[in-house]
Formats: sequence, C-alpha cells, structure tokens
Amino acid sequence: MVSPGFQNAIPTGNWMYPVTQVALPAGFDTLVKPQTTLAFTPQQVASERQTWISAWQRAVSR
Repeated sequence: MVSPGFQNAIPTGNWMYPVTQVALPAGFDTLVKPQTTLAFTPQQVASERQTWISAWQRAVSR
C-alpha cells in the first residue's frame, strides 16, 4: 500500500492525499494542503461513530 504505484493512484482514486511523498497530478498544487492530520483510537471511533455519521447525514441532506 505504500508503493509508489499505489500511492500515485490514491489522489485520483480516493480523492485524498497519499501518505508518502509522490508527485501529485496537475491541479493538486492549487488546493489547500491540511497542516494537521486527525488520528483516532479504535475506542474513540467506536464511541463517536454514530454521532459523526448522523452529523454527516444532516450536512449532506440539506
């Protein structure tokens, strides 16, 4: 998953930044690059999952 080929597919296949340093396709240089990465423990995800999903559903169904 950290091979250059896989990481080069991430930007246009999953629409997220790759975790390793690879050349990005044209257009990515104009995007704002996040300065902070969010990381959660499995316990945090388990306890917050439904709240996050509900908030996301409300946001996208407006």
